[in-house]
Amino acid sequence: NVQDLDLGSTAPLLLTGNRLFEIGKEAVGYMLSATRLGGIGGQESSIDACNAQGAVASWGDYVYVPCPDSGLVAIQIVGKSMHPAWQSSMASGSPTIGGGIVWSVANNQLVGLSPTTGRVLETIGAPDTEPFAAPAIADGLLVLGGTSEVVAYR
Repeated sequence: NVQDLDLGSTAPLLLTGNRLFEIGKEAVGYMLSATRLGGIGGQESSIDACNAQGAVASWGDYVYVPCPDSGLVAIQIVGKSMHPAWQSSMASGSPTIGGGIVWSVANNQLVGLSPTTGRVLETIGAPDTEPFAAPAIADGLLVLGGTSEVVAYR
């Protein structure tokens, strides 16, 4: 706590197979058994990633981590091990996945990325947002709350 390296800067993410992913400001991602967390040193695996802040998301065997200092990071899970997949400096906010695209916000841009390669598929002008703003997707709309407005995209 003295160094502000808590795990509480992101929420735990439940994965398939009774697994859980957690990462925080310490920059280490942990994969745990959701039925037996294991305590300190009891993780199934860990990976050096980034100073994570916001909400993480998953799609298939990928986990997407928002890193305000370095960009969005994708981690691929293979069995009980994790490997870096890609990193994008184009986006750094909390990711949302819809329509086979990873959406994230950075620098007043809503950025759509390929979930497996991180290649930029689309960029859309976005309103001013708070640092941890995450887009939402429902009923064919991509919605983003800004500091003074909510914008919906089709």
